[in-house]
Amino acid sequence: MSGQTQRRLFSAQRSHALRRHGFDRFYVAWHPRRRRVGISLTDEGIPELRVPYYFPDDEALGVLEKNVDWLAAAREQLRSRQQLAPVDEAEAQEMIEKSDRIVRDFLRNWSGKMPRQLTLRFMKSRWGSCSSNRNISINACLCRLPRELARYVIVHELCHLEELNHSPKFWALVEQHVPDWRELRKKLKKYYFG
Repeated sequence: MSGQTQRRLFSAQRSHALRRHGFDRFYVAWHPRRRRVGISLTDEGIPELRVPYYFPDDEALGVLEKNVDWLAAAREQLRSRQQLAPVDEAEAQEMIEKSDRIVRDFLRNWSGKMPRQLTLRFMKSRWGSCSSNRNISINACLCRLPRELARYVIVHELCHLEELNHSPKFWALVEQHVPDWRELRKKLKKYYFG
């Protein structure tokens, strides 16, 4: 294999365990720098095994069968998440404007450090980010979250202006503003950007 990631789709026809749980196919992706085996589901709910280049493809089925209960539970969790992405350009613009108002209204009452720059944009895998230059980006899907979850996302990023990491000191700062942050963080995982 070359130095690039190789990905192939396989049939799960030979696996009673996978088929019993409704999985009829799976991906194997060989990564050049990967050292360990990882398992995940694609957005379509298809199992994917991420492996080092030297991993033999005939062992993939066995690894997935050993983890079939986890795969089934992960698929159920994937199905229960709410999709938040806009359907067209007009809706996208409306979401950006609405999320911008939510964040700016929150900032009016914020007594901590303020961002140098605030950007709202659509992100594929994050709710927000904070750079060392004190620039904060917030996912424009924020407006589709329940109010308490949107507040948690905003506070989380603002706390990064004090602590640019996820150390105990950072979480203590978040807890000063959002005492139930652990529960909210779990709830937030039920939403995705689609």
